[in-house]
Amino acid sequence: MIKSTEFRKGNYIKVDGVISRVEAVGYEKIAVNGKYWQEDQVYTVDITEDIIPKTDIKMGLFPDLDYFSIQQSGMGNWYCLYFNGEYTGVNIDYVHELQNLYFAITGVELTINI
Repeated sequence: MIKSTEFRKGNYIKVDGVISRVEAVGYEKIAVNGKYWQEDQVYTVDITEDIIPKTDIKMGLFPDLDYFSIQQSGMGNWYCLYFNGEYTGVNIDYVHELQNLYFAITGVELTINI
């Protein structure tokens, strides 16, 4: 079970089988669609090959030195990230992890057209 503290407002999660955005995070509960849900009632959205092209992230390594870019490493959910001259590898399993990482690095919310 994922703890509510792992989510931020705007993260994508599944509630009742529908992908929705988090509206607020409380102690052991998450607000979605105007209702609070317990941690065991919400589910993560898996990263799939079709998710990243639906974002504003540039694909491939080093497309431009000033931008965040991502490349799947070919080893499961390990991704190679590049931003502002720095390169690293990271395991990303869920959409909210990608959203939170992108915000932590760039200071900008990640746009995803789900």
